[in-house]
Amino acid sequence: MKKVALIPMGRGGEPEEVAAAIAWLLSDEASYVTGTFMDLAGGR
Repeated sequence: MKKVALIPMGRGGEPEEVAAAIAWLLSDEASYVTGTFMDLAGGR
């Protein structure tokens, strides 16, 4: 069994997707976010 089969979204993540999450955390839109854990694992 391929490891990607274990990911509910059916694919691996792209570097741009991780970068977008980081950019959001650094933005003013996330100014009220504290002590969070973002699981960027495609639902796994």
